[in-house]
Amino acid sequence: MNRIEDDKGFLYKCNGGERKGVRYLTCYQQFCKGSASIRQNGSIVSGKDHSPNCLPNNADNERFNEKIKFRKILLLRSKQETTRLRTIYDEECIRNRIGALQYGWPVAEISMRLARKKATPALPQTLIALADFLDINPDRYKCCERPFYQERIVDGLGKCSIIFGCEELVNGVIRLGGNELHANATFKVVPSKPKSRQIFIMHIIIQNHSIPIMYALMESKTQEAYRLVLEKCKLLFPQLAPIIIMTDYEKALKNAFLSVYPNANLYSCWFHYVQSLMRNIQRKGLTTYLKNSYEAQMCVKMFAALALLPANLIEEGYQCIRQHARNNNLQLTPFFNYFNSFWLRTVGPETFSVHGIARRTNNNVENFHGRLKEKFQTSHPNLWTFLKHLNELSLKNHITIAQLSQGQKVSRPVKIKYIANSERIKIATAQLNLGTINVSDFLIQCSYTAETYIREELNWYTLVEPNLIVDNDDLTQSDGDDNVSVAEDIVHPVVNFADPTQYDGDDSLSGTEDNNQVAEDSDGSGNLFITRHVQAVIRNEDDFILEEELDPDMVNMMEIDNRRRELEIQNIPFVQVPINLPLPPNSNICVVCKDLERTHALIPCGHKALCGNCAELLQPKRCPLCKANFSSTLRIWS
Repeated sequence: MNRIEDDKGFLYKCNGGERKGVRYLTCYQQFCKGSASIRQNGSIVSGKDHSPNCLPNNADNERFNEKIKFRKILLLRSKQETTRLRTIYDEECIRNRIGALQYGWPVAEISMRLARKKATPALPQTLIALADFLDINPDRYKCCERPFYQERIVDGLGKCSIIFGCEELVNGVIRLGGNELHANATFKVVPSKPKSRQIFIMHIIIQNHSIPIMYALMESKTQEAYRLVLEKCKLLFPQLAPIIIMTDYEKALKNAFLSVYPNANLYSCWFHYVQSLMRNIQRKGLTTYLKNSYEAQMCVKMFAALALLPANLIEEGYQCIRQHARNNNLQLTPFFNYFNSFWLRTVGPETFSVHGIARRTNNNVENFHGRLKEKFQTSHPNLWTFLKHLNELSLKNHITIAQLSQGQKVSRPVKIKYIANSERIKIATAQLNLGTINVSDFLIQCSYTAETYIREELNWYTLVEPNLIVDNDDLTQSDGDDNVSVAEDIVHPVVNFADPTQYDGDDSLSGTEDNNQVAEDSDGSGNLFITRHVQAVIRNEDDFILEEELDPDMVNMMEIDNRRRELEIQNIPFVQVPINLPLPPNSNICVVCKDLERTHALIPCGHKALCGNCAELLQPKRCPLCKANFSSTLRIWS
């Protein structure tokens, strides 16, 4: 049927009517009531108005073109990105409003899924199959115009490991003087397929900033597997010659580093050392005893500070702590036996001493694991999403290195109070070296560095964990292919050297001021001043280091541990109870002093947890139940 267009761009069709030489027209668009007529002289005269949805032909063409443009953008992003399809659609809707009006999500989703499916290869079933694919397609992931995929390694048992990294990135870090290497592995952020045991990551610290330089997907975590990966890295990155290496307490990893980099000084994370002490106390049933005894807590805090001593003085420090326990008649014999047989005799003071190093924890690696998990929003992301993100991280780190080389700040500076605390701990160490204080005085002065963490652990073990049920606790899984002998006394997962996953901490991090920044040597920390309802020995406060904020390294690791606990609570299964259960005994007693009645609720979390004294004196203002900061309290009258 012929279409007739008027000067306004509207299209008409002849309805078959003609009278006295005048032809009558109706709008070409269905259901539109618009009309017109053609006079004898050929001019078109408008009749009835068109419907609101009926637009001129030129506007219709414009809408059609916008729709095509919108669809092309959606398909292109679906092919090139791993972003959720709905997220892509929502973002482009804002940028292309006219096209989005013509192309709804249900129709667009079909085309977008088909485009992504055609552009995405099938998932390989093994790491060897993945290596074969990357050998054939080396340009799929590139950094500095070179393949991001480096090499595959197969050990004697047929277990495969795949290395990713950029040689230019490593060389750039080395040129800036990077000689401190932090390494750790985690199973919590690995692709769903192909099946891999863990991802092993190495970081280099430059200008107090942590740069990941190498990633390895591994099917095994034996000493041989680690050694082969490190030897291959030494060949791929010959400029890499670290002076300081920080790891967790996994024996296989430590032995592999000692074998490949024998001239480096190898240290282990201080936080994992303190954490293992608290886990053993909990396993031995000493939590309640410690919570009710100030001197017993002091004893454990001195154990935490023991790692700050030089290795040759740790044995003497241990004897000082034993004497302190005898003088106060403390019932901690099982814990002393554990520390002596395991940490002193099996591990050795040289391994857990962190004396004289700038960074005593590997919280930068733990933070990185947490950011990965936060990025993917799942523990086991899609393989291609996973590799694309690692490749993009490598590209971004080139920019970071360029900024650092020009003297630009890429993160917030360390707070002055942390630097001041570091100076105080250095003064205490200098006094020890000069002989103005003895080892016992040093341990007492430095014992406050872990006080907040120890107290929170005690509150957790006594108030929360006894009632906590978790179906799948990744933190207590054990792996059996590590040939590591561990002292019989150790049964809890944290100090089981055979399982590196116990040291992953929690990967779902709370936000920090700068997750990439590594805290300086800041052992100074503060105590929470809370009235204790136990008898304490009066000490001369002038002999102690001033109380300030907690060590930033310890703060970050505590946040990681707290997030792990939050996830545990979120995973408690729902059980329907047909009756109202009675309140547990002492449910109205203050959770801090364990003496007075709970009278104050905390704002904004709402927990009624503290008595009036503790609500006034608690510092910092943090709820002992949920660990959330509170701004004020509200007196509750029963």
